[in-house]
Amino acid sequence: MKVLELGCGNSQLSEELYKDGITEITCIDLSAVAVEKMQKRLALKGYNEIKVLEADMLNLPFSNECFDVVIEKGTMDVLFVDSGDPWNPRPETVNKVMAMLEDAHRVLKPDGIFISISFGQPHFRRPLFDSPKFTWSVEWNTFGDAFHYFFYVLKKVSPDKAQVLNFLYTC
Repeated sequence: MKVLELGCGNSQLSEELYKDGITEITCIDLSAVAVEKMQKRLALKGYNEIKVLEADMLNLPFSNECFDVVIEKGTMDVLFVDSGDPWNPRPETVNKVMAMLEDAHRVLKPDGIFISISFGQPHFRRPLFDSPKFTWSVEWNTFGDAFHYFFYVLKKVSPDKAQVLNFLYTC
């Protein structure tokens, strides 16, 4: 299984995946400092198979359909920091989020899964995830007591299957 983590920062997610036997992991971050620190930390632990690259999630440097799983953990939330009204985000914000989602969709293999772990509530995220540009089914779970976060699972499927699955999930 090939996994791509968007906006890895100093996250330990890749290490935990590696410990669980997933060894084909690529982590990207826009920050050269974060990438260098992550590379050093992983090398010290002997996790040399994990690739850490400086790259922009809005313009992924990977070929089409090359990852089984793409994960972002709070990275999309960063794009919403200066978005204005959450019910009507600025066009620049929507364009950036859509660029991220389009590239995640592009690099996913058929039946690949995009995982988004976010504070963004479903009524704000679903309109973006449900764009006709995408052929994925969308499911989510809510976690937390005082602060809620949302675990979205978007599975890339055929367009017809996505439409049926999304209809059934919203019923």
